[in-house]
Amino acid sequence: MAQIYRFDDVVVDPQSFRVMKAGKPLALEPKALSVLAFLVENRGRLMEKKELIDAVWGETFVTENVLSRAIAQLRKSLGDDAKESRYIETVPTRGYRFIAEVDVEASAGQAVEGRPPAGAATEATATPHRTNTMVIVIASAALLAAAAVGALYWADRAPVIAEKDTIVLADFSNRTGDPVFDDALKTGLNVSLSQSPFLNVLPDSRVAATLKLMTRPGDTRLTPDVAREVCQRAGSKAYIAGSIASLAANTCSG
Repeated sequence: MAQIYRFDDVVVDPQSFRVMKAGKPLALEPKALSVLAFLVENRGRLMEKKELIDAVWGETFVTENVLSRAIAQLRKSLGDDAKESRYIETVPTRGYRFIAEVDVEASAGQAVEGRPPAGAATEATATPHRTNTMVIVIASAALLAAAAVGALYWADRAPVIAEKDTIVLADFSNRTGDPVFDDALKTGLNVSLSQSPFLNVLPDSRVAATLKLMTRPGDTRLTPDVAREVCQRAGSKAYIAGSIASLAANTCSG
């Protein structure tokens, strides 16, 4: 029987591939969502890194860094602190454990164990607009990742980036007016690119260190101009920047 998992104000519905927080959908990359679902389903048990990777990525070869980035995205979206975690506990060198108390329900809303929070039906159901928006976020990130790989690697049919070179990912400008797109495309693109065997995204730690050398705060928003300077100072090969806007709010011309 399909089940829905609830902890605090979060609803995880693996059947519909949806995570809600405070009644609003979270813009999670598909693999990150799968990692969360697997951890919640196995709550209280230490999940070895290899077991997690095998369960989520299957036969696709990925490094532990990809799993670490998925965990980092989950923590950021859930508001979880790595040092004093309420949800995902890190077991150094081993793996992760989901430690929050979880209520479980049948997908139809009947309680299986624990207690169903008030407003369960409302939180578990996303509007068609929100559902479509999430699909757009995920699809856009995948398409952008494919375009980035193609543009950087097949220009003039010759590789332009060596194995150890890095690229800088700028923050996307969200002109849609829909907050679900805030950071969603960058996060999804970051995870998608990290799964590529050809590209290395400059880690956040090195971005923050480079920003400090530029006498800027470590969490400075990476506009195209800032990303370009970070790229130059860090010795990266290229940077990727972009924006997203609502078609209804813009006029397209050829």
